Amino acid sequence: GPWADGGMASGMDAAGQDRMARSGLVPFRPQEGLALFDAARTGEQPLAVPVRFDTAAPAAAGPDAGRSVPAVLRGLLRPAARRTVRDAVPGGGPDALRERLARLSGPERDGALLDLVRTHVAAVLGLGGPREVDRDREFKALGFDSLTSVELRNRLNSATGLRLPATLVFDCPTPVALAARIGTDLAPQASPAPSAMSVFGELDRLEQVLATVGADDELVRSRIRTRLHGVLAAFTDAPAPTPGETSDERLRSATVDDIFALIDQELDGS
Repeated sequence: GPWADGGMASGMDAAGQDRMARSGLVPFRPQEGLALFDAARTGEQPLAVPVRFDTAAPAAAGPDAGRSVPAVLRGLLRPAARRTVRDAVPGGGPDALRERLARLSGPERDGALLDLVRTHVAAVLGLGGPREVDRDREFKALGFDSLTSVELRNRLNSATGLRLPATLVFDCPTPVALAARIGTDLAPQASPAPSAMSVFGELDRLEQVLATVGADDELVRSRIRTRLHGVLAAFTDAPAPTPGETSDERLRSATVDDIFALIDQELDGS
């Protein structure tokens, strides 16, 4: 754990020290650290983690503070604090967030995502609330370093269900840019358009099915011809035949090969 009067923790800025305190890590006094070092050397445990840990600090610091506790120490948290680690996701988690965003208009959606980002930024930095986070100020100017950047990424992953990169605050240097990135990643993905080969494959299967229709079932064949003409008309922007045209002698005598020859002719001419 950190030492009070020296060591690597002495170079931490005020934001880093505050974050460490909110997570429950209490600095050693030098004599305590030396005593624990001696105990670790003479002990039988192959791996020791000498640390002063205030189990009440995360809960006292607020509902989100427990999320900053190192994973190796979370088993030491009191039950109530462990629940805050699991449940401290504004909006109720990824599913609830997506449902809420789906009911909002474009500008409302953008505002909700910006509020989400600013809320987590404020929690990571130990600020009083999201209003203290300037939407257009760069994260570096807000006081972010590599540790707080990863913590923010982890929080947003839990809140959104996304897998955002560790370089998130460098790729999106301001809260408003980060909110826009999350909005893009959460947007429903359009289904890809079918390829030409898949369309031809479906036409091959259709031809096989049509070949099974009995030649003596004229009523069914007439209805199929009408549907095929309608599909072809919609594809080529040509007028579809009216129901009265189904009795036309040419249509009645048309075979499956005639229908597909007509389709091929229209496709070649388009």
